[in-house]
Amino acid sequence: MEAAGPLSFNDLDGPIVTFAGAHGGCGVTTLAGLLAVCCAEASRRPVFACDVSSLSGDLAALFGGGVEASIHEVCEDYVDKKTARDLYGIGVSGVRVADSLKPRRPALANGTDLHRFITHVGTRHGLTICDCGRIGDEAAYGALAAATHAVWVSEATSRGVEKLRSLSLSGALRSGAEHELFAIVATKSSSSRRDIKSLRDIAGDRASAVLLVPRHKDIGDLKSSSPKALDVAEDIARQIKRGVRK
Repeated sequence: MEAAGPLSFNDLDGPIVTFAGAHGGCGVTTLAGLLAVCCAEASRRPVFACDVSSLSGDLAALFGGGVEASIHEVCEDYVDKKTARDLYGIGVSGVRVADSLKPRRPALANGTDLHRFITHVGTRHGLTICDCGRIGDEAAYGALAAATHAVWVSEATSRGVEKLRSLSLSGALRSGAEHELFAIVATKSSSSRRDIKSLRDIAGDRASAVLLVPRHKDIGDLKSSSPKALDVAEDIARQIKRGVRK
Protein backbone atom coordinates (compact mmCIF):
# COMPACT_ATOMS: atom_id res chain seq x y z
CA MET A 1 0.00 0.00 0.00
CA GLU A 2 1.36 3.42 -0.88
CA ALA A 3 2.43 5.69 1.95
CA ALA A 4 0.22 8.47 0.60
CA GLY A 5 -2.91 6.28 0.44
CA PRO A 6 -6.15 7.06 2.27
CA LEU A 7 -5.21 4.88 5.26
CA SER A 8 -1.86 6.56 5.93
CA PHE A 9 -1.51 9.07 8.75
CA ASN A 10 2.14 10.04 8.69
CA ASP A 11 2.31 13.19 10.83
CA LEU A 12 2.24 13.48 14.60
CA ASP A 13 -0.65 15.39 16.18
CA GLY A 14 -3.03 13.67 13.78
CA PRO A 15 -6.83 13.46 13.95
CA ILE A 16 -8.62 12.40 17.14
CA VAL A 17 -11.62 10.32 16.04
CA THR A 18 -14.41 9.23 18.37
CA PHE A 19 -16.90 6.42 17.68
CA ALA A 20 -20.19 6.29 19.60
CA GLY A 21 -23.32 4.26 18.93
CA ALA A 22 -27.04 4.87 19.19
CA HIS A 23 -27.43 1.55 21.00
CA GLY A 24 -25.41 -1.46 22.09
CA GLY A 25 -24.25 -3.98 19.50
CA CYS A 26 -24.42 -1.63 16.50
CA GLY A 27 -20.73 -2.06 15.61
CA VAL A 28 -18.93 0.81 17.36
CA THR A 29 -15.99 -1.28 18.60
CA THR A 30 -15.77 -3.21 15.33
CA LEU A 31 -15.58 -0.05 13.20
CA ALA A 32 -13.15 1.69 15.57
CA GLY A 33 -10.96 -1.41 15.61
CA LEU A 34 -11.12 -1.87 11.86
CA LEU A 35 -9.99 1.70 11.21
CA ALA A 36 -7.18 1.42 13.78
CA VAL A 37 -5.78 -1.84 12.39
CA CYS A 38 -5.90 -0.83 8.74
CA CYS A 39 -4.38 2.60 9.40
CA ALA A 40 -1.65 1.17 11.64
CA GLU A 41 -0.55 -1.08 8.77
CA ALA A 42 -0.36 1.87 6.37
CA SER A 43 1.00 4.71 8.52
CA ARG A 44 4.53 5.74 9.43
CA ARG A 45 3.36 7.18 12.74
CA PRO A 46 1.80 5.08 15.53
CA VAL A 47 -1.95 4.63 15.82
CA PHE A 48 -3.50 4.80 19.29
CA ALA A 49 -6.86 3.24 20.22
CA CYS A 50 -8.54 3.56 23.61
CA ASP A 51 -11.78 2.59 25.34
CA VAL A 52 -13.17 5.58 27.23
CA SER A 53 -16.62 4.13 27.98
CA SER A 54 -17.84 3.34 31.48
CA LEU A 55 -17.24 -0.38 30.89
CA SER A 56 -13.69 -1.11 29.78
CA GLY A 57 -12.27 -4.26 28.21
CA ASP A 58 -13.95 -4.52 24.79
CA LEU A 59 -11.04 -3.16 22.75
CA ALA A 60 -8.48 -5.35 24.51
CA ALA A 61 -10.69 -8.38 23.87
CA LEU A 62 -10.81 -7.46 20.18
CA PHE A 63 -7.16 -6.49 19.67
CA GLY A 64 -5.14 -8.09 22.41
CA GLY A 65 -2.52 -5.82 23.91
CA GLY A 66 -4.48 -4.59 26.92
CA VAL A 67 -2.87 -3.31 30.12
CA GLU A 68 -3.71 -3.48 33.80
CA ALA A 69 -5.24 0.00 34.16
CA SER A 70 -7.99 1.69 32.17
CA ILE A 71 -7.25 4.96 30.37
CA HIS A 72 -9.34 6.77 33.01
CA GLU A 73 -7.01 5.51 35.73
CA VAL A 74 -3.87 6.39 33.77
CA CYS A 75 -5.34 9.84 33.16
CA GLU A 76 -5.79 10.37 36.90
CA ASP A 77 -2.14 9.35 37.47
CA TYR A 78 -1.09 11.88 34.84
CA VAL A 79 -3.15 14.69 36.39
CA ASP A 80 -1.88 13.92 39.90
CA LYS A 81 1.70 13.68 38.59
CA LYS A 82 2.04 10.16 39.95
CA THR A 83 4.26 7.55 38.37
CA ALA A 84 2.12 6.56 35.44
CA ARG A 85 1.06 2.97 34.94
CA ASP A 86 1.47 1.53 31.47
CA LEU A 87 -0.75 3.51 29.11
CA TYR A 88 -0.97 0.93 26.33
CA GLY A 89 -0.07 -2.52 25.10
CA ILE A 90 0.67 -3.55 21.52
CA GLY A 91 -2.22 -5.19 19.73
CA VAL A 92 -2.99 -6.44 16.21
CA SER A 93 -0.86 -4.75 13.51
CA GLY A 94 1.04 -2.75 16.11
CA VAL A 95 -1.92 -0.67 17.27
CA ARG A 96 -1.26 0.93 20.66
CA VAL A 97 -4.21 -0.31 22.73
CA ALA A 98 -5.19 1.57 25.90
CA ASP A 99 -7.73 -0.64 27.61
CA SER A 100 -7.81 -2.83 30.68
CA LEU A 101 -7.18 -6.53 30.22
CA LYS A 102 -10.41 -7.63 31.90
CA PRO A 103 -13.92 -6.20 31.42
CA ARG A 104 -14.78 -4.02 34.43
CA ARG A 105 -16.14 -0.64 35.46
CA PRO A 106 -13.12 1.56 36.25
CA ALA A 107 -13.01 4.67 38.39
CA LEU A 108 -13.74 7.49 35.94
CA ALA A 109 -11.58 10.52 35.30
CA ASN A 110 -12.93 14.05 35.47
CA GLY A 111 -14.22 15.03 32.00
CA THR A 112 -12.00 18.10 31.73
CA ASP A 113 -8.94 16.08 32.75
CA LEU A 114 -9.76 13.36 30.21
CA HIS A 115 -10.19 16.01 27.50
CA ARG A 116 -6.73 17.40 28.22
CA PHE A 117 -5.17 13.95 28.47
CA ILE A 118 -6.61 12.70 25.16
CA THR A 119 -5.47 15.94 23.49
CA HIS A 120 -1.97 15.36 24.91
CA VAL A 121 -1.92 11.75 23.71
CA GLY A 122 -3.06 12.88 20.26
CA THR A 123 0.04 15.05 19.81
CA ARG A 124 2.19 11.90 19.93
CA HIS A 125 0.30 9.84 17.36
CA GLY A 126 -0.60 9.91 13.69
CA LEU A 127 -4.17 8.89 14.52
CA THR A 128 -5.99 8.60 17.85
CA ILE A 129 -9.22 6.57 18.01
CA CYS A 130 -11.60 6.57 20.99
CA ASP A 131 -14.30 3.95 21.50
CA CYS A 132 -16.95 5.88 23.41
CA GLY A 133 -19.52 3.09 23.69
CA ARG A 134 -23.12 4.26 23.61
CA ILE A 135 -24.04 7.86 22.88
CA GLY A 136 -24.89 9.48 26.19
CA ASP A 137 -22.30 7.58 28.25
CA GLU A 138 -21.11 10.42 30.51
CA ALA A 139 -17.73 8.70 30.92
CA ALA A 140 -16.91 9.44 27.28
CA TYR A 141 -17.72 13.15 27.02
CA GLY A 142 -14.18 14.22 27.94
CA ALA A 143 -12.87 12.33 24.91
CA LEU A 144 -15.70 13.61 22.71
CA ALA A 145 -14.74 17.15 23.69
CA ALA A 146 -11.19 16.49 22.46
CA ALA A 147 -12.33 15.03 19.12
CA THR A 148 -11.51 16.53 15.76
CA HIS A 149 -13.90 14.06 14.09
CA ALA A 150 -16.96 12.31 15.54
CA VAL A 151 -18.45 9.15 14.04
CA TRP A 152 -22.01 8.37 15.15
CA VAL A 153 -23.01 4.75 14.48
CA SER A 154 -26.49 3.26 14.11
CA GLU A 155 -28.02 0.17 12.56
CA ALA A 156 -30.57 0.67 9.79
CA THR A 157 -33.48 -0.58 11.88
CA SER A 158 -36.57 1.06 13.32
CA ARG A 159 -34.91 0.78 16.74
CA GLY A 160 -31.80 2.52 15.43
CA VAL A 161 -33.85 5.33 13.89
CA GLU A 162 -35.89 5.84 17.06
CA LYS A 163 -32.79 5.88 19.29
CA LEU A 164 -30.74 8.20 17.08
CA ARG A 165 -33.60 10.63 16.52
CA SER A 166 -34.27 10.81 20.26
CA LEU A 167 -30.57 11.34 21.03
CA SER A 168 -30.30 14.04 18.39
CA LEU A 169 -33.36 15.90 19.67
CA SER A 170 -32.12 15.71 23.27
CA GLY A 171 -28.75 17.23 22.38
CA ALA A 172 -26.79 14.08 23.23
CA LEU A 173 -24.89 14.19 19.91
CA ARG A 174 -22.37 16.67 21.23
CA SER A 175 -18.61 16.80 20.81
CA GLY A 176 -15.80 19.23 20.15
CA ALA A 177 -15.42 17.92 16.61
CA GLU A 178 -15.54 20.28 13.64
CA HIS A 179 -16.45 17.33 11.42
CA GLU A 180 -18.84 14.44 11.91
CA LEU A 181 -19.86 11.31 10.04
CA PHE A 182 -22.93 9.12 10.42
CA ALA A 183 -22.06 5.46 9.82
CA ILE A 184 -25.23 3.55 8.96
CA VAL A 185 -24.85 -0.20 9.40
CA ALA A 186 -26.84 -2.19 6.84
CA THR A 187 -29.19 -4.94 8.02
CA LYS A 188 -31.50 -7.51 6.49
CA SER A 189 -34.53 -5.85 8.05
CA SER A 190 -37.58 -5.66 5.79
CA SER A 191 -37.75 -1.92 6.55
CA SER A 192 -34.04 -1.32 5.90
CA ARG A 193 -34.48 1.06 2.95
CA ARG A 194 -36.96 3.23 4.81
CA ASP A 195 -34.75 3.22 7.90
CA ILE A 196 -31.66 4.21 5.89
CA LYS A 197 -33.59 7.16 4.46
CA SER A 198 -34.70 8.21 7.95
CA LEU A 199 -31.12 8.04 9.26
CA ARG A 200 -29.89 10.02 6.26
CA ASP A 201 -32.51 12.66 7.08
CA ILE A 202 -31.22 12.92 10.67
CA ALA A 203 -27.67 13.39 9.36
CA GLY A 204 -28.93 15.87 6.76
CA ASP A 205 -30.50 18.01 9.47
CA ARG A 206 -26.99 18.39 10.89
CA ALA A 207 -25.35 18.88 7.46
CA SER A 208 -23.21 15.83 8.20
CA ALA A 209 -21.64 13.21 5.97
CA VAL A 210 -23.19 9.74 5.70
CA LEU A 211 -21.52 6.40 5.04
CA LEU A 212 -23.38 3.12 4.55
CA VAL A 213 -21.34 0.17 5.85
CA PRO A 214 -21.93 -3.60 5.76
CA ARG A 215 -23.09 -5.54 8.79
CA HIS A 216 -20.07 -6.06 11.03
CA LYS A 217 -20.27 -9.84 10.72
CA ASP A 218 -19.92 -9.40 6.93
CA ILE A 219 -16.76 -7.32 7.28
CA GLY A 220 -14.68 -10.23 8.53
CA ASP A 221 -12.13 -10.74 11.29
CA LEU A 222 -9.76 -7.82 11.95
CA LYS A 223 -6.79 -10.05 11.24
CA SER A 224 -8.04 -11.16 7.85
CA SER A 225 -7.61 -7.83 5.97
CA SER A 226 -10.47 -8.83 3.68
CA PRO A 227 -11.18 -6.59 0.67
CA LYS A 228 -14.53 -5.61 2.17
CA ALA A 229 -12.87 -4.63 5.47
CA LEU A 230 -10.28 -2.53 3.67
CA ASP A 231 -12.98 -0.82 1.61
CA VAL A 232 -14.87 0.19 4.76
CA ALA A 233 -11.72 1.45 6.49
CA GLU A 234 -10.69 3.43 3.41
CA ASP A 235 -14.14 5.02 3.13
CA ILE A 236 -14.02 6.17 6.77
CA ALA A 237 -10.43 7.39 6.41
CA ARG A 238 -11.29 9.39 3.29
CA GLN A 239 -14.10 11.13 5.16
CA ILE A 240 -11.72 11.94 8.03
CA LYS A 241 -9.15 13.40 5.65
CA ARG A 242 -11.74 15.25 3.61
CA GLY A 243 -13.52 16.71 6.61
CA VAL A 244 -17.14 17.75 6.42
CA ARG A 245 -17.79 20.95 8.35
CA LYS A 246 -20.95 20.94 10.38
